[in-house]
Amino acid sequence: MMRPQRKRRLAARLFLAYVFLEIVSYLRYRRRLARLRQPRLAYRRGSLDDLRLVLRQVKQASCPLTVSAASMQIYLDERERESGSGQPAPKVSWRHYYASMQHAFCIEGPSPEEHSLLLQIAKASALRQGLPPPPAGAAPPSAPPPVAFGSAPVSVFHKPLPVEVALSAVRGAAEAVFRLLGFSGRWVETPEGRMRYWVSEPREGEAEPGLLPAVFLHGVGMGFVPYILFLH
Repeated sequence: MMRPQRKRRLAARLFLAYVFLEIVSYLRYRRRLARLRQPRLAYRRGSLDDLRLVLRQVKQASCPLTVSAASMQIYLDERERESGSGQPAPKVSWRHYYASMQHAFCIEGPSPEEHSLLLQIAKASALRQGLPPPPAGAAPPSAPPPVAFGSAPVSVFHKPLPVEVALSAVRGAAEAVFRLLGFSGRWVETPEGRMRYWVSEPREGEAEPGLLPAVFLHGVGMGFVPYILFLH
């Protein structure tokens, strides 16, 4: 049996080793944080090619670009409640799809060509959601954009080593499940470093030529782990 004094010395050494590793881990975290390149926000008016691309995506048959009218209505309802006006929120219409796309591409005072493309995008989006399309000769609407592009700071903080070990174990188990489901991990070089992504390719004879591939973008943190069942 180990003597109490030897146990205390061993515990002290293990504690010092843990403190040392925590310090090294924190310094690595600070160094990586210092290398992080902050995004540069810029005002850029969208081009006609940008709008044509969105129009093709909205009209795409198998995997179209869609924004739920119900989700947009929830935003409008919440915005009206926060304003304290006591008035009911306006119902989602083609005007809100027009305004959202106009705001996303920073198009203030659209030209006739831009207006025509925006109307076509709004029409296709509204019809897909079962809403009336814009009337012929409709002018640019003055409606709030329920969907808009913006930016928000990403909150990061140092996690102790036991937490990191637990998270790594969860990610490792999730990767094993992903591989069993037929996914394979790949890497791509980016200006911010290497980024990993997962691909599931159909087996020989199972591919359907008419279907386009679907791309799923998950959030930061645990990554794809919370969405395993959804992706399966």
